[in-house]
Amino acid sequence: MKNCPCGKELSYEECCKPYILGEKTPVTAEDMMRSRYTAYVVGEVDYVYNTHNPKTRGTLSKEEIKHWSESTEWNKLEIIETVDGGADDSEGIVEFKGYYSEEGETLFHHERSVFKKIDGEWMYDSALSTQKTIKKEVKIGRNDPCPCGSGKKYKKCCGKN
Repeated sequence: MKNCPCGKELSYEECCKPYILGEKTPVTAEDMMRSRYTAYVVGEVDYVYNTHNPKTRGTLSKEEIKHWSESTEWNKLEIIETVDGGADDSEGIVEFKGYYSEEGETLFHHERSVFKKIDGEWMYDSALSTQKTIKKEVKIGRNDPCPCGSGKKYKKCCGKN
């Protein structure tokens, strides 16, 4: 069984797919974060767009989401910290790093995301810091462990070309 892209030890069908298809609603802010990351991985642009609070969506467009989703190879989601965001909360914060490859470079997106419940459903609201940082990772050697956490060498995993 291949694990869900969100990192949980469940299959995509058992984990994030029901959220993305609208069959289930994420119970926690972290579940919403994981399902949004997975939607980026599998190219479900509508889900990413529709789970962004319309009041804070601003100029975000589906084309922008689609471009980032398709132009990157998503490798791993790392949840760093979750503050509140439980079933009985109305707001929560999820800090994460999303690792990806773009044009042969391994990068990560690090953010503290604010989620709010709107009409009983979790929505991405904003990032806590004013700057969303996309940082270049240290250059990974071909024989170094792969940053995706597979335990394989980079050249035998995400570094295969």
